Amino acid sequence: MYGYGYYFFNFNYPLPYYLGEAAHLAGFDYVDSIKIVTILGMVLSGLTMFWWQKKHWGNWGGLVSAVFYMYAPYRLVNIYVRGSVAEHLAFVFLPVLFMFTEKIVEENSRWKLLYVILGGVSYGLLTLSHNIMALIFSLVLGLFMLFHLLIYRKWKTVFGFAGVVVSGLLLSAYFWLPSIVEKKFVLLDQTVGQDYRDYFISIGHLLNPMWGYGGQGSMSLQVGFVHLLFLFIAVVAAVHLWKKRHSKALHVFFYLFTFTLSVFFMLPVSRPIWDHVPLLPFTQFPWRFLSWTVFTTSVLAGMVIYVATEHFAKLKRFIPVFAIGAASVLLLADSFYLRANQLISVNLTVDQPIPGSTTWADEQFPVWFKPKPDRVPKERVEVVEGRGRVVPYEWKTARHYYQVIANTKVKIVENTAYYPGWELLVDNELKELDFQDKLYPGRIVYTLLPGDYQISTVFTETPLRKTVDVISLGTGVLVILVLGIILVKANVKRFKN
Repeated sequence: MYGYGYYFFNFNYPLPYYLGEAAHLAGFDYVDSIKIVTILGMVLSGLTMFWWQKKHWGNWGGLVSAVFYMYAPYRLVNIYVRGSVAEHLAFVFLPVLFMFTEKIVEENSRWKLLYVILGGVSYGLLTLSHNIMALIFSLVLGLFMLFHLLIYRKWKTVFGFAGVVVSGLLLSAYFWLPSIVEKKFVLLDQTVGQDYRDYFISIGHLLNPMWGYGGQGSMSLQVGFVHLLFLFIAVVAAVHLWKKRHSKALHVFFYLFTFTLSVFFMLPVSRPIWDHVPLLPFTQFPWRFLSWTVFTTSVLAGMVIYVATEHFAKLKRFIPVFAIGAASVLLLADSFYLRANQLISVNLTVDQPIPGSTTWADEQFPVWFKPKPDRVPKERVEVVEGRGRVVPYEWKTARHYYQVIANTKVKIVENTAYYPGWELLVDNELKELDFQDKLYPGRIVYTLLPGDYQISTVFTETPLRKTVDVISLGTGVLVILVLGIILVKANVKRFKN
């Protein structure tokens, strides 16, 4: 933000950056580190979807679900157009979250505590991957849990479901809780919190196979021709399962209902809900609910293969051909998108904020700083009243260290955008700073009497952040201990047998 600082990591998903930094520390440059995280997101999401769906639809059905999940047009938009590495990575954890949640109610075994813990870890990782994806899929997860309670009528399972949600929230609390409490300190509510009004789409967007590299006007928002084809077949297959009184029939109708609900949330008719449901506006783009269509159509595609395998004996011998054929047709349909090698020239006008900022809307910039900066300051630290000079020593993200030599009483302005957590140390003693000075609002301002001073401004954790840091760390330690006890007991029992 023109050198004033920007509080990106106080509000944005840290897991992609943890992984990217690990790749960078291993010797890869920044661009290759991003590519590694993207490739991991693609491969691991396919593996987790296969792991989940093979239980329901067999290996061939699981394969088709995985391929449909990996190569849905919206997934490719996230990679090649939006560059949303974080949203892309979140798709890895959705299948395992729903799989472990499902196991809690469907399997009668001594492993239920393990499923609760692993489900909670999955939920926590989803939240750390992309908080908006965690928000909107929490709606699906809630419906999923309610559906299973009504179907199986194992009411005590609600405690297991609660364990998944609570443990996941506690593990990631160090990130999401301060961001919710502290959003009043930044411009989120005035910027991206209002964007959803302009980004509803029509049914035509979901059907249009075009592909582009711009904003909503040219960016592809399609469900995908092959996905829609299998969705139509899935409706027919669901009716067939219902007539056969198959145990999976209601599950299929659940995914069809969720798909329909996803379309509803993307259309202008859902505006009253967006206007009144807390936090939903921070989804920013209603078309983000395309992630629901990716999730549901992928599961339903595997179901189609399963029905063809189990209920049509004459087709059973051809099922590998059908499965590989379905995957091949999908890849062929998406082949244009996979050749994403256009050279794009982007021209920015001088009044657009990107050249000196971090994000387009400056949504994580503090509310006190007025007017928003439009240029880099001449000096990082200035003497604005009195006579004196500043000798800079060290300037890192969270610690600024310099010397002030004051010949008279001086007023110092450090050109750092203030945010709760900044502390001023004068000769290692904590002093009061002013961030609401009338002439320099939102900056770090203080006065000094004549003298020679060693100054440090340090960005620290507030009491709230320290508290949730301890909570998340303690939950993580507890999870590791419980997992260790479960595994030790399992090995002891196996040894005795």
